[in-house]
Amino acid sequence: MKLGATNRSEREEMYFGGKGINVSIVLRELGIASKALGFMAGFTGEAIEKGLADMGIDKTL
Repeated sequence: MKLGATNRSEREEMYFGGKGINVSIVLRELGIASKALGFMAGFTGEAIEKGLADMGIDKTL
């Protein structure tokens, strides 16, 4: 951060979470199958869907 200047990010990182997703992540780490349930739409929904698939978490839309 520079005081008095326009500060811009050089990169971004996306982390997916929330009660249901967090539980599914922990259960996956424990070797227990689960299914994340929820509603997804638009850019954010697509990003969450891809992120869950990359983490190996089953989902129902």
